[in-house]
Amino acid sequence: MKTRYLFYFIMVIHILTAILSHGFYQYDEQYQILEFLGFLQGKTPSIDLTWEYDKQMRGWLQPYFYYVLLKPFDLAGLLQQSTSQAIFLRLIGALLGAVSQFYLSIAFFKYLKRVGFKFKIFNEFTFLMVANLAWYLPFLHTRTSSENFAGISLAFALIYFLNEKKNHFLIGLFCGLSFLFRYQMGIVVALFWFWQWGINRETTKNLFVQAGAIILCFILGIAVDYIGYGEFSYSPWNYFYENLVLGKQAGYGHAPWWKMIEYIFLKGIPPLSLYILAAIFFFWFRKTKHFLSIITFSLFFIHILASGKHIRFLFPVSFLIPFMIMMLLEEIPLFKKRAMVLFGKVMLFLNGVLLFAMVFKLPGKDLGVLRTLNSHQNINEVYYLGEHPFIKTPGPLNFYLDKKVRFIRFNQNVTQESYYLSVDRLKDFKTYESKANCEVLYKPRFSSLLINFKKDKNRHWGLFKCSSS
Repeated sequence: MKTRYLFYFIMVIHILTAILSHGFYQYDEQYQILEFLGFLQGKTPSIDLTWEYDKQMRGWLQPYFYYVLLKPFDLAGLLQQSTSQAIFLRLIGALLGAVSQFYLSIAFFKYLKRVGFKFKIFNEFTFLMVANLAWYLPFLHTRTSSENFAGISLAFALIYFLNEKKNHFLIGLFCGLSFLFRYQMGIVVALFWFWQWGINRETTKNLFVQAGAIILCFILGIAVDYIGYGEFSYSPWNYFYENLVLGKQAGYGHAPWWKMIEYIFLKGIPPLSLYILAAIFFFWFRKTKHFLSIITFSLFFIHILASGKHIRFLFPVSFLIPFMIMMLLEEIPLFKKRAMVLFGKVMLFLNGVLLFAMVFKLPGKDLGVLRTLNSHQNINEVYYLGEHPFIKTPGPLNFYLDKKVRFIRFNQNVTQESYYLSVDRLKDFKTYESKANCEVLYKPRFSSLLINFKKDKNRHWGLFKCSSS
């Protein structure tokens, strides 16, 4: 009974996060997924897609998956607004992520009991709680990113791997899908397959079944890319060739290998990140042959070799971190001492606070301006002060604008009797908010509170309707 209510609670957290977490965490989530979807829907012209489209180095599987999901609603005249579509797509990721993590945690607990792992701290319920309520999981599951879907696919593969009766076809199928969603997962999938052969002593027949399912995914990827690009193309090779052979990846900056460790420490939120790093190093140096070590280290290793570094590169395996932490706590006597137990309870409280905060995290505050424009049919011309609300460095946000709007840089010499103005800095927001002839049409969530903690030069989007008088 408790387990059922825990599942309901997890689902509620994920649903709320999906509804409230507007926007994108990183540009690739928008320009490599949603703008490709916008192209399929006729919103985004091909000329506005990023250079990866011309080089045919991005897979079409996730955009087409979204397109097929939305098509019945489109035919029924539902979910016509981009905001509604984005919420729906985040809900799909959130529900798939929540279900995969919950059933993986059940399978993992049963697997550990089956292989004789001794639990002294966690029972099944507390194990499920920690595994599913890590503060970052609902937020990452709601992202329309390739990292999210690669991680969800790998989670489903591990569910079928950890079950007492393995389904090797589905293990291979979901491993193949993980690769199709994010090509860097290819090294993870390959090493996991070889680990099963060399260390786990899986039979040759079962491994060939997995390999056959992976090959089917390769064929699926080629077919979907053919539909998307209009000609035969192997986007994983194009991705490898452009980024590594031609060295275009180096154009995104260079950072030393240890930056990834630093990102884990800082983005993991100290002191919680101390547990994350402790669990990672415990597995990598003490449990080198464990499949969790193989999976996490392989993805980490290929990204420390890359010139650019970003914490999101590790998101596809971040769902495994709670399991690694719990196994660390169970196996190291130090964590059973009274002071460490008290510290652990403080960390659980901090995790709860962060989990609640992430429900309301708004990664794309600038999209509030576009959402407001969509809801006001009479607005077809907007002045902007500061950053352009529609055109970013990678390109226009065609997916999020449902109508034609003309954007004009503001120069203080507006002749219209009334006009609409977008601002992106707190100083300008406060200036126009205080004017009697300006009405606030959009301001960020918790704007009144955030103003007290920001400096005038900080980012703070707003949309105003002003009159010249």
